[in-house]
Amino acid sequence: MSEASYPLRNAIREVKATAKRYAPMTYNQLQRLFLPLGSEERKQLIDIIVNAYNIIDYQTAIHYFGSYEEMLIAMHATTGSEYDINEVFTGRSDVCFAKMAAILMRELGYEDIHDVLALPDIDKSGLFPLLLKRTDATPEQISSFLRIPLKREGNGR
Repeated sequence: MSEASYPLRNAIREVKATAKRYAPMTYNQLQRLFLPLGSEERKQLIDIIVNAYNIIDYQTAIHYFGSYEEMLIAMHATTGSEYDINEVFTGRSDVCFAKMAAILMRELGYEDIHDVLALPDIDKSGLFPLLLKRTDATPEQISSFLRIPLKREGNGR
C-alpha cells in the first residue's frame, strides 16, 4: 500500500469498506474508481475486488474435500468442462429449428411451440412428413425438434 498511488489507495479502501458492508459495487462506482488508474493498477484493483467479493468459503470447501490438495484436484478436474454439452452434431445449421416452429405455428395454427411439444408422440410423429417436405432439415433434426425417436427403415423403430 505504501508504494501504491493515491487513487489506487483510495480505491482499495473504498472496495474494502463496501465489501465489509456486504454492499454490491455499482457500475458508476467502478467507473469512478478505475478512471484515474493506469493499466497495471487496474489489474491490481481487479485482484482486490475479486478477493474482497469472493463467494467461495475455502475453509468449508476444504472440509468437504478433505484437504486443500484434494479440493484443487477436484476443481482442476472439472474446470473447463462445465460448458460441454453432449449433443449429436448433425453438421448443419440450427436455423431449420426456427423454420419448423414457424411452419407449425403459421400453417397449423399453434400459438406456442410448447403446445406442439406437449402433444403425444403419435401426434408429433404425424407432423414429421410435413416438416420433412417443407424444410431442408435432416430427419435427425426433425426428430430432435419434435423430441421423438427417429424411425429408420428396417430397424423396427
